[in-house]
Amino acid sequence: ATAPSSPAAPGVPWYLTPGRAGRYAVLSVLAPVLLREVTSTLWTASDVSVLLSASSSNGKESPPMSAARKAVEAVMCLLFTPSVWKGASVSRRQKMLAELVSKASLGAEVLTGGVILYDAVRAFLDYALSSVESRPGLTGVAKRVVCAKLYVNFMAARRGKIAALGRTIRGGATKVPGRVLDTLLEPGKAMGLDSSGDAERDRDRRRRG
Repeated sequence: ATAPSSPAAPGVPWYLTPGRAGRYAVLSVLAPVLLREVTSTLWTASDVSVLLSASSSNGKESPPMSAARKAVEAVMCLLFTPSVWKGASVSRRQKMLAELVSKASLGAEVLTGGVILYDAVRAFLDYALSSVESRPGLTGVAKRVVCAKLYVNFMAARRGKIAALGRTIRGGATKVPGRVLDTLLEPGKAMGLDSSGDAERDRDRRRRG
């Protein structure tokens, strides 16, 4: 039998206590920063590894680098479709990835706002409805309410981007079932691993040349 979980220490916010809800709340708070930093670090590491691999193998791509590149391209093709991702230049790919990270980060910021608002409302209700002996401190409640107010003002300044994100989600939701079916029925083609079309295009280019 598992031991009962210990009660949370007084003054500890609910999202820092053990539990699934707390973990998701902390993840949503950290996601906006982590998404940008991790993506930037991975892109830089990819550029450096490509340069090192090319210089150490006389310009030929090493097998590990080739496998890593194909894995990344497969994921990107699932997100952007093979025709869009493979037909884009390096600078265009950077812009597409930056836009995707920006939208995901903005979505995480909206979730963070929900967590902060819920925390402020919960703290206020605990203070207003609890007995005097178990009532939380007024200073802590005031800090949470002020923090929620400041975050709401911050999100209000970004309401145009939030509205655009909502339109993008509504428009993209209609394409999700078709993309999922394509991935399940033809996974190789959906991930850009079917090279028959690329080979035919290369032969056509050589004939024209």
